[in-house]
Amino acid sequence: MRFLAHADTMPGADLASYEVAETARIGALIDEGVVEQCYVTADHSGAYIVFNAGDVGDATALMGTLPMAQAGLLTFTFVELAE
Repeated sequence: MRFLAHADTMPGADLASYEVAETARIGALIDEGVVEQCYVTADHSGAYIVFNAGDVGDATALMGTLPMAQAGLLTFTFVELAE
C-alpha cells in the first residue's frame, strides 16, 4: 500500500541536533525503495512523506524509525493512497 504521512513537529521542539540523522534515515529509506518522496514544509514545522508499507501498523512502525520520532518530536497523520 502507498501512504502519505504528514509528520508534524511538536511546538517549540529543538530539531537542529536531529537534522543530520533524520536526513540520513530518510535517504536510506529512499535508497531502499520504501520512501518515494519527502517534502519539508516551508516553515519547517513538518514534512509530507510518500512511502510504501503493508498496512497502517507497518506505516506507523516505519515512521517510528525516524530519529525525530524516536525522540518524541513528531506526530503523524496517515492517509492511504489509491494505486
